[in-house]
Amino acid sequence: MKYMMKYSKYILCFAILLTAFYSEIKPVSANQENLQDIVPEMLGYNTPAPFEITVSAVSKESYGWYAFDNKTTSGWYVEGRPQPEGGHFLKINLGAVKKIDAISLKSFYIHSNKTGASIKNWKLYGSNDDQNWELLSSDINPPDDAKNTYQIKTENAYSFYRINILDSYHSWAPLTTIGIGEMELLGEVTSPEPEPEPEPEPTGDHTLLVIKMISGLEKEFDLTSTEVDTFIDWYNNRADGRGKETYMFEKDMKGPFTARKDYVAFSKIQSFEVMEYSK
Repeated sequence: MKYMMKYSKYILCFAILLTAFYSEIKPVSANQENLQDIVPEMLGYNTPAPFEITVSAVSKESYGWYAFDNKTTSGWYVEGRPQPEGGHFLKINLGAVKKIDAISLKSFYIHSNKTGASIKNWKLYGSNDDQNWELLSSDINPPDDAKNTYQIKTENAYSFYRINILDSYHSWAPLTTIGIGEMELLGEVTSPEPEPEPEPEPTGDHTLLVIKMISGLEKEFDLTSTEVDTFIDWYNNRADGRGKETYMFEKDMKGPFTARKDYVAFSKIQSFEVMEYSK
């Protein structure tokens, strides 16, 4: 009974160590809502511009930009090389300062039977001068062929990002074999504001200008194209804070009047429409 209790303690300790190990290599789950890959599909080390890829070494024409070519059958690969200080690295110059919120990594598998995943310990750095680097994140990639995503907890933005692969599941000291099948730098990509629709430009000789007031009232004016141009110029200038608050229209003479004028206040206009016609 005494020996059974002793062995039970050993088994329990071993189980705890295994649990700690596998929980350590579990990737951090990153919230990918509104996150997109800020690196386009790369067709070369510097194509498309201004993006530029640099790597520490290459084996068997498995170029560094293959890690960003959006293909699962290719990748960046370094086979059986001595491990440089700090590990083999892949660096990308974005050509502009951009913030990333997460990265995704997929191991480049060395054998067809999916043994020997080529990413284990890794570190990610950021820089704005390619000289001074800040450590942004580090983790242990699990030994599988899945695409694993990791959060980057920093508020800083950089134009250079560099990942160093410290070792892999397919290394024999002093030689190491590493590689990245696919990598993504994930950040928020904001859609550009839509361009405002241009003001209608009359092209005919006669136009009907219909102004809808905030009160719901509609005013119609039969004008020439030149007169409409003058009104639109006043409206645009007033929108920029220039010009008079009111615009005066000369109306047709009907009845016993010496003059008829209609004044429209800019602040009371909701919208207007220009309709061309031929007499």
